[in-house]
Amino acid sequence: MSFSELSPELLYQILHPLRADGDFLSLKACSLTCGSLVSPSQTYLFHTIRIGPPFPMPAQFLKALQRYSHIQKYVKRVEVSEAGRVWMGSDVALDDMLKILSSSTISLQIVRYLPADSANLLLHDLPALQNLTRLEELEIAQSRNHTPESADRYTIARFCNAFPHLRILDLRQVTSDSSAASHRKPALQSPTFQLEVLKIASHRGRRILKWILPAIFNLKTLCLYHSSRHKNGDHARRAVSCIISGATSLEELHLNMAEQNTKELSYVSTPLRQRDSLRTLVMSALLPLDDAIQVAMAFLQRLKAHLFLEHIVITYTVKSGWYTSGFENFEDVVLGPQFPALKWLELRSEKVEYPEEGLVKMFPRLSEQRKLLLTVQKVK
Repeated sequence: MSFSELSPELLYQILHPLRADGDFLSLKACSLTCGSLVSPSQTYLFHTIRIGPPFPMPAQFLKALQRYSHIQKYVKRVEVSEAGRVWMGSDVALDDMLKILSSSTISLQIVRYLPADSANLLLHDLPALQNLTRLEELEIAQSRNHTPESADRYTIARFCNAFPHLRILDLRQVTSDSSAASHRKPALQSPTFQLEVLKIASHRGRRILKWILPAIFNLKTLCLYHSSRHKNGDHARRAVSCIISGATSLEELHLNMAEQNTKELSYVSTPLRQRDSLRTLVMSALLPLDDAIQVAMAFLQRLKAHLFLEHIVITYTVKSGWYTSGFENFEDVVLGPQFPALKWLELRSEKVEYPEEGLVKMFPRLSEQRKLLLTVQKVK
């Protein structure tokens, strides 16, 4: 099937995320030689469908999906990009399109592009999204420079409970409001799902965090965004501490710190010290290497010891210049008796800054024991 046989709407979805280089040529070659359009090497092209402004409307997508029904099963992720709520309620094709995709789609991302002074998007305004009954991953995101998404805990709980297969939940950009009429409402229904991955902020949404507690028995990964600049986060942090204490299967903790202040992190370090299942600790300070090392060392000293921790990952941003000295004190901490199970320390940067030999010289004992891993990838 050639490109000329595809509808413009479907072509737009295929080509929009691709780079203007070899990806396009590979796609063109495959499409011209594969009669069924989709070969194993092409299925990733249909992995994500984006709907909402500035992308074409669901009515156009619906026609394309109905015409090329054999590609429906390859759609695994739906991204809702909403510039306003009018189109969500006015486009009747949205329900039908999501019903078609419900058997295959397992991931949903809701992205806001509202002006800063616009009303928040309430989850109960999106009933059509609940047609994605097999959903396993839910992320409520936003464009930069916006306040967190706000909704009362009843709305959040009701929306999440529409997806009993949910395994991955990202609520870092969600805060649950306190409602003056909350005491008149019935008790929250317990979660209908069991999570394996939870991404949250430590300073907001304590009510929804307390509601999530029954869903974390199988939790394997916790991604925690910490900020000490929010004075109203004490109750939420206590809820986070309860999550760490209750997640008896927790294997991996991602700790994203917004600043260098780690003195408040006892709500993490104290319960974490007793979590024998933990194997990987990722610390992202988004600081230059020397500052990131200092922040990581401060947290490890607060943690004091962990008998089963195998992998420590430190992410850092690049900085011009060279370091003339190593990090002997840091090596004393990670190679000491406090962490007897340590297999390797990973330094993860967003781009190449130093020759590998230079970094190796900064950590001579880790290098000698083959416990130093240097990686380059985009830091999130």
